[in-house]
Amino acid sequence: MQYKTYVEPDFSWVIWNPKKIKAIAEEVLTNQKKTYAAIKAVPKKERTFANTFYPLDLASQFWSDRMSPIDILKNASDDKKVRDAALEAEVWLSGEYAALVRDKELYAALKEYKVGSEKLEAHEQLMIKDTLRGFKRMGLDLPEKTQKELLSLIQESTKLKAEFAKNIAEYEDHIEVTKEDLKNFPERYVKSLAKTKKGYKVTLSYPDVDPFFKHSPNEALREKLQRKVLRKGGTKNIQILERLIAIRQRKAVILGYKTYAHLVLDERMAKNPETVLRFLDSLDTKLIERAKADVQQLTQRKQHDLGKKARLEMWDIAYYANKLLKEQYNLDTELLREYFPLDHVLATMFDLFGGLFGVQFKEVKDIKLWHKDVRLFAVYKGKQRTGYIAMDCFPRPGKFSHMAAFPITDGRTQGFRGSAYVMPVSAMIGNFAKPVAGEEPKLSLGEVSTLFHEFGHLLHNTLTRAALASQSGFDVTWDFVELPSQLAEAWLQEPAFLKKVSKHYKTGKPIDTATIRTIIETDLFLRGMSEVRQNMLARYDMDLHTRTKPVRGIVDIYKQLYKKTTGITMPTDSLFPAGFGHIAGGYDAGYYSYKWAEVYACDVFDRFKREGIFSKKVGTAYLTEILERGSSRDEMESLVAFLGRKPNSKAFLKSIGL
Repeated sequence: MQYKTYVEPDFSWVIWNPKKIKAIAEEVLTNQKKTYAAIKAVPKKERTFANTFYPLDLASQFWSDRMSPIDILKNASDDKKVRDAALEAEVWLSGEYAALVRDKELYAALKEYKVGSEKLEAHEQLMIKDTLRGFKRMGLDLPEKTQKELLSLIQESTKLKAEFAKNIAEYEDHIEVTKEDLKNFPERYVKSLAKTKKGYKVTLSYPDVDPFFKHSPNEALREKLQRKVLRKGGTKNIQILERLIAIRQRKAVILGYKTYAHLVLDERMAKNPETVLRFLDSLDTKLIERAKADVQQLTQRKQHDLGKKARLEMWDIAYYANKLLKEQYNLDTELLREYFPLDHVLATMFDLFGGLFGVQFKEVKDIKLWHKDVRLFAVYKGKQRTGYIAMDCFPRPGKFSHMAAFPITDGRTQGFRGSAYVMPVSAMIGNFAKPVAGEEPKLSLGEVSTLFHEFGHLLHNTLTRAALASQSGFDVTWDFVELPSQLAEAWLQEPAFLKKVSKHYKTGKPIDTATIRTIIETDLFLRGMSEVRQNMLARYDMDLHTRTKPVRGIVDIYKQLYKKTTGITMPTDSLFPAGFGHIAGGYDAGYYSYKWAEVYACDVFDRFKREGIFSKKVGTAYLTEILERGSSRDEMESLVAFLGRKPNSKAFLKSIGL
């Protein structure tokens, strides 16, 4: 297969200014209008897949090739004017598109196509089915007045989701600490903090927050920082989220569904919220007692220091967990960072997955991207370049504040049933701890796990061979999308691979066998608590999206659920849902999919464990049956094809010690 290659001008979007961004968005809308007009103009008797359905995929390609780069600029540009312009363009285009696509004549034209009138590939038949279902779910069969209400709700929702994300990204607060307050902290961490007149500033970014909670013996400072973290996003985001939930429920009712969760899950693997809740119940039944024991263990450790009357608080969890980790396992997670210099981790990760999937990764240094810190890697199969992966690893003001993988160019055949393939381009935007000036970046074990997680997404998107852009890469059902990312983390629990991926930045030696054994043992440390917390967030999401009446007091609902689940009382001034970006957009009625996909990922990795974690045979099967397929066939079919049976939860339960 031949691939369309790229040269530096193909990356010229990295310097688009606000004026250009606005023009691009307008160009995309114009192309959509032309596409719909052309489809409607085809005479009924002359309709084919190529002139009726395939043009929709072409329009999707045109959109993605232009708006995906704009999404990168929105999340990672150093220029606030560019970020704001990109956000404004996305909101404007989404609103215009929501109105444009609600075209009864277009829907009628698509339904004119006679299924069975020509020989189609299986993925083309699937596209027809999915497209017609999508138009039906728009409510185009409803009365005109109801359709107008639905459109208004969709447009309002688009604006609110964008505003919610912006409020999180631009929310700034911090605590000030003295040099004395940081005397127990790693030197690397202290050097990474911004200085103030009184000492240092600890911001709300993950690289600042997480180590502070782990290492600070000063409970008052931990509490002060925790309270600020729990208000990230601000009170406005609470109002936005409550309005979003109301909009979603109204939309569901209009479309004939009991609740918004029923609407969303109707086209997911889970199918309905009852299945999701049964799934969560089946896990919690086995985990809840273990979680209570974890909380008790942390409480007792605090009482050992402060007396029997001491009560465990949210801001104590990381601190006393870190203490117990050192005391019970003699494991210093900060010292482990010295064994994970970023370049060696990347090289080993590339070697692992390159060997499994028959590809190579080579750094490209002659193409300028959106920031000097961003690194670009080309993917090769033999001598043929087949894709690109960009990595933007460190925090900056105004940048997307979490970790995520983003598409830039969707893989697909060039032209209808063409022989050439358009090279996929993907990016990871992350926030690892900033390296100290002049020193090589080093990752914590948790950051290594996060890197592998996001790289799993990048592999899914970049190794795709799906013919249609709308079915390629991680454009799959939402409760399947996390499988490749969860799977990629699994190798970090294998002693043979931990030997390979660890290399002390000074001595070059790997982590010793005894410490590796300890690392694997500690994977189960406080695991009940962490598993139940994930399930708690999924329950909260389901609770909000299965209510038939307007939801008020979403902060208190979460506080009550947290108290019931953990036994710990949250601060009265907490606004936690205000910073819960997943629930505002993307994972609404879908947060359960992390755990759902993890269960499947454990089942998939179990085959690797049985046949060899470095097995090229198993790697090739996973590549061809899952990664390359995207959503060009039903995701469950892909799983069954790889496993040779339907998936189950046995491997997952075993992995967590049950």
